[in-house]
Amino acid sequence: MSLHKFQTRLRKEMNPKLCLLALTSEDAEVKDVQAKFNETDDVILGKLHKAGLTAKDESGGSTYSALILTSTKIHAISLGDNRLYLVHHDKEKDVIMERHDIYAPGEQTRVEGKGGLISEGKVKGAGVPGVFACTRSVGHFSAKQGEAAKFMSTKPACQSILRNQGFIAGCICHGFNSSDQDVMDLIRRNTDSSTAAKSILEHEKNKVGMGVAENRILSVAYFKTE
Repeated sequence: MSLHKFQTRLRKEMNPKLCLLALTSEDAEVKDVQAKFNETDDVILGKLHKAGLTAKDESGGSTYSALILTSTKIHAISLGDNRLYLVHHDKEKDVIMERHDIYAPGEQTRVEGKGGLISEGKVKGAGVPGVFACTRSVGHFSAKQGEAAKFMSTKPACQSILRNQGFIAGCICHGFNSSDQDVMDLIRRNTDSSTAAKSILEHEKNKVGMGVAENRILSVAYFKTE
């Protein structure tokens, strides 16, 4: 099987498998989430080997962000350079999850210590195919198991908060130029997901400029209060 065909098939299979990461029980520990990402990597590696490919052949991968709601808590999980927000009635209490790129605190030092080479805001490594905007992900095995560079990590940012503490919505976005504060303020001014998403898109088009991005993601969800 060619590498291109394998990558195409892999992308179709990754999302259902990643959904298994959901914290479905009330006593689930967020610290266990990294183990789930590692398990996902193991599954993908097994498929690589069955396809006659090696880790060095695979430079494709995926970021992952999710908000998991139980009856008592909101779990925020993010791996990679997506933007994930928890929006509060009081903007001083908004939560912005850590993004995994070279601008995150301590991330440049970690990446360079693992053999990563930073240039123009992106990372590559000696003998590693591809250039990466994010520094943590599922997949991207060529940057995890290379001989000279092993800078890609599966360690996510995780945070758990009690529900009904004034948080009104969550948002995951990628590829947008609008500021964090502008996105959260637009969500705060609206009351439903569709209208909020349209407001963010209009702001991006008319006041910021869409620019060029490999992909764009925008998902807004308002929380029900009891």
